[in-house]
Amino acid sequence: MSQETVPTISNKGLIQALVIALFIAIVALLTMILPAEYNIDPLGLGKALGLTQLSEEATESRIIKSKVPAKTTASGFQNDETVIEVPAGKGLEYKFYLEQYKSLTYSWKTDGSEIYFDMHGEPKDDTSGYFENYVIANASESEGTITTPFTGTHGWYFKNNSDQPIKITLITQGVYQAKGFVN
Repeated sequence: MSQETVPTISNKGLIQALVIALFIAIVALLTMILPAEYNIDPLGLGKALGLTQLSEEATESRIIKSKVPAKTTASGFQNDETVIEVPAGKGLEYKFYLEQYKSLTYSWKTDGSEIYFDMHGEPKDDTSGYFENYVIANASESEGTITTPFTGTHGWYFKNNSDQPIKITLITQGVYQAKGFVN
């Protein structure tokens, strides 16, 4: 019976590997992710590599039109209809700001195509990155009412996995501030 030796790594080697991985992650964040996703280019390399153009094109290709003028009552109650276009192969977030325990009634329908969506909310002034998912699904329509568990932004992330743009007609009612597209 032969015994195989298992290579081990020293604490020093483990720390070196961790430092290298962290360095690579920071470089990727500063040179690729921030410029391409958020049009933030702290080093100027994103523009040189054409990555900021990706973020600009995604922003320009988002279409939002109000079919019905927003109606707001003295109590702040609103009734809005919005058309959103999600470009092929892209995703976007559309959000509303609501106080705790306020309700948002919604109904949305695509132009026939199924779309991935994630309805969620983030607490106001939370810096931990916490968010709460309400619904995650693929559908061509959805409706309901959400009573917000906390003050903050609440809405949808829509992801179009098809090769054609998808239009969504979103009808909302409640006491809220429409934030629109969020990067």
